[in-house]
Amino acid sequence: MEKKSFQKICLCLLLVAVVGTDSLADNRKPAKGWIRTGELGPTPERVTDAFPLSDQANERNWTKYELMSDEFEAAALDPSKWYPTNPRWLGRQPAYFYPGNVKVGDGRLDLAMRKQDIPEMPKDKGYHTYTSAAVQSKTKVKYGYFEVRCKPMKSHGSSSFWFYDNTPERWTEIDVFEIGGGAPGFEKKYNMNVHVFRTPTEQEHWSMHGEWVAPSNLADGYHVYGLEWDEEQIKWYFDGVLVRRIENTHWHQPLTLNFDSETMPKWFGLPKDSDLPSTYSIEYVRAWKKQMTTDRRLGTTFEIYPATVDSQEEFETVANSLKPGDELILHGGVYSQSGRRAVTAKGTADKPIVIRAARAETPAPLLTRPADNIDRHNNIEFVDCAYLIIRGLRFRGGSSGVRFIRGHHVTFEECEIFETGNNALTMNSGDCDAFIIRKNHIHHTGLSVSGSTEGEGMYIGVHNGSRITTNTLVEGNYIHHLRSTSNGGNDGIEIKFGSYGNIVRDNVIHDTNIGRQYPGIFVYGGGPAINIVEGNVIWKAGEGIQVVSDAIVRNNIILDCSMTGITAAPHAAVPHVRNVKIVNNTLVNHPKGVLIRWNKASDMVFANNAVYCPGSTAIDGSGIGNGTFSANYIEGRLVAATVDGSRFHDGKTASAVFAEPAQKSYWPRPGSVLINHADPHFAPELDFNRTLRKPPFDVGAYESEGRTKNPGWQVQAGFKGGR
Repeated sequence: MEKKSFQKICLCLLLVAVVGTDSLADNRKPAKGWIRTGELGPTPERVTDAFPLSDQANERNWTKYELMSDEFEAAALDPSKWYPTNPRWLGRQPAYFYPGNVKVGDGRLDLAMRKQDIPEMPKDKGYHTYTSAAVQSKTKVKYGYFEVRCKPMKSHGSSSFWFYDNTPERWTEIDVFEIGGGAPGFEKKYNMNVHVFRTPTEQEHWSMHGEWVAPSNLADGYHVYGLEWDEEQIKWYFDGVLVRRIENTHWHQPLTLNFDSETMPKWFGLPKDSDLPSTYSIEYVRAWKKQMTTDRRLGTTFEIYPATVDSQEEFETVANSLKPGDELILHGGVYSQSGRRAVTAKGTADKPIVIRAARAETPAPLLTRPADNIDRHNNIEFVDCAYLIIRGLRFRGGSSGVRFIRGHHVTFEECEIFETGNNALTMNSGDCDAFIIRKNHIHHTGLSVSGSTEGEGMYIGVHNGSRITTNTLVEGNYIHHLRSTSNGGNDGIEIKFGSYGNIVRDNVIHDTNIGRQYPGIFVYGGGPAINIVEGNVIWKAGEGIQVVSDAIVRNNIILDCSMTGITAAPHAAVPHVRNVKIVNNTLVNHPKGVLIRWNKASDMVFANNAVYCPGSTAIDGSGIGNGTFSANYIEGRLVAATVDGSRFHDGKTASAVFAEPAQKSYWPRPGSVLINHADPHFAPELDFNRTLRKPPFDVGAYESEGRTKNPGWQVQAGFKGGR
């Protein structure tokens, strides 16, 4: 103990001596620096993808920065990481940044340039004849290592990888490369640059360009381009070899990461018609940050070990001392205390705080409290946190397992919450914004026996809308066996009145019907924007999904619920029933497939759904005339609706249309009436597997595209797609 205390005191003294990096930015321009001439010489061999190509042994102690890393293996651009354009710039005239030129597929990101005019092109601002493409990160970063493997387009259009931000105080830019892969005289030139447009002491733009000439045309193949950026230097790499280095005198602000293609008439010239369309292809982008530093400018890493105490827990003490950029690592074992456990951690956008489990340790750290303490305190409360990442921890017991009391930009991922007295995760004690709740295992809630209990998996917002949650992603969680003995319920995920801008997708939820019977997912609506519920699997709930207003419900698979598959009806907490789109869902084996009460509703759509409830009621409708219905395929009785060959069709039988319904396989079998029969006006862009839908579209959650077997995840207990 004495040795550890001495080390901590020394660390604190060291931190006091550290000054902020902002003082480094002044009027002094960097010296010319160094730039390679001639060929590269030997290039490093790729041994692992875990570290930069130039540092395969990880001598500089890199750790992956996931917010700016992407292998582009999904069917579409990840909307949690990227904008499909540049939100603050339309492009360099005459080419206009057009999101339709951004595609993800076959394991790469493609940015295209075309000769075309489109209606939205603002010709009065000089845009005409050409469209190009841009992708920008939704987060900003300061310092790190950034690597892409890409092939520039072979035309006069540029292929660029760069960082910038423009604030009232500072506007700086780092160009990793700008390549004119088909422009005469530029085919082999690796153009690198840094720009200063504005600082508190400088108002005139200046830049420092450098170029290295490769031995062959850069657009003829894929190469690895890297940027190492820290507070002292900026370095450029080509295929893992250093090609340029300058002193970092000005580039100390958080910047966005950008890919784009531009027309550069005064540099590369305008594209030739014969070269278009041309494509800039990126196989991956990987980002790393340095770790385990005692420099407070970059953050400090703390490591702690299990302990059982009455109060004054080391975990709580250290967690509440964290500063922007710090990381707290919990080693495996049990952390128990009997008092209130509350943490306030406030990072910044460029320096988030991380609280996580040590990697590859079994068992993972478990935060708990004595069994006789289950009703006295929540397991943990995160109060007014911001830019905080919580990863890989287990929380057992407590009245609520994890309570967020206000906060914004919090990521809670790969955690486990279980054996709680009441609810597992709550966000009902103040407004919350821009959370990511991802890949968590939530189970066996509502175990209190001291009185009536709730057991919701996630309780988000409050009933009267006085505290709301906005712009939050609830993704890929596994939630099951929730118990309740009260009217508070045991919903899997409940998003209360007034909350909006939230996405609930790819969650697996089952057995939310222990004691009471409540929905797997319940979204109230009533806010100024919609909530999206998509790609979820639900079984053995009361209602599978309940929706009132302001929502899109699509590509969900719901089976074997005790009340309904989907309930779309008024609720006492919501004044209006409006603006709901329920499309391309697959519902099987419910007493009532869908309960609709739209007598006073407006702007409602129910289309392309597969509802199979043999021997039961498929559609129990009221107010059908107030909604738009199309291409729904039905097995089971209809109340206040009829099979008319337009709104509702004879769906045959589940065994005739699904591959193996008894095994929870609802993939359309060959010859299924669901194939190619969806109304294209309402078909979503992606299906349940997040595969791009192509016309003619299928009814239900899947898009078969001629495949006889499901190429994606099979419905089963556990995380969708694995963890």
